[in-house]
Amino acid sequence: ALPSGRFRVGFTQIVADAVVFEVVTRMREKFPDLDMQLMTDWSSELQQLVLHGALDAATLMLPSPSSLPDKLQGQRASTLEILVVQSKEKPVAGSITDIKDLSGNEWILNPKGCGYRSALEAAMGGQGQKLKLRVDTQGAAMQMRMVAAGLGLGLIPRQLLQTSPFSNQLAIVEINDFSLKMDIWIVRSNQPGNLKKAYDLLVDSVLQGFQISPFAPSHT
Repeated sequence: ALPSGRFRVGFTQIVADAVVFEVVTRMREKFPDLDMQLMTDWSSELQQLVLHGALDAATLMLPSPSSLPDKLQGQRASTLEILVVQSKEKPVAGSITDIKDLSGNEWILNPKGCGYRSALEAAMGGQGQKLKLRVDTQGAAMQMRMVAAGLGLGLIPRQLLQTSPFSNQLAIVEINDFSLKMDIWIVRSNQPGNLKKAYDLLVDSVLQGFQISPFAPSHT
C-alpha cells in the first residue's frame, strides 16, 4: 500500500537548501495521498523531536566522526567538507592563512546553534580569540551573496559550492590549523508504520541532492 496520512519531516537548514524542493515534488508525484509537513531547526532540536515522536524523520548534521545516540535509528548519508570562502573580487583575507589571522575578519554565518559556527568559535577560542560576526542569517544563498559582495567570510560545504549561483564569485580560503567536516544523518522514528516507503524516498532524495551514489562507500 502507498503511504498515506501525515509525514512529518525536519531538516537542518543547509540540507533543506539543497534538497527540499526535490523531496516535496517527488513525494507529491509518488505518494499523492501523503500529507507532508516540513520544518527546519538545529540538529539538537530535531533529534529530540524524533525521539519524542513529534517528527517521523529528520536530517541531522553532526561533527565528524559521529555516531547516533542509542535510541535513534538511521543512516549516515555523507560527510561534508566545510570550506571557508571569501569574495574573489574583494578579498578580505589571504588565500592561505590560520585561525588567529582569520579572527580579525568579520563573518556571515548561521545564527547561534549552528554546528559549523560552534566549531569555528571553539577553534578561535582555543587561540584566545573571539568570532567577529557581521551578519547572522539563515540560508546559504543569502550568505554567499553577501560574501561574494565582500562583506565578510562565510562557510559552505564543498559539495554545495559548485552548485551555488555565486560559485564563480567566491574563492576558497585555505586554513593551516583548522578543518571542519560534518556528517549528514537521516533518522526516523522507531515505528515507521506505513511511512517506510516515504522514508526510503526521503533518503534517496537527500543522496541525490548531494550527488551521492547510494552505492558509494561509507565515509569513516
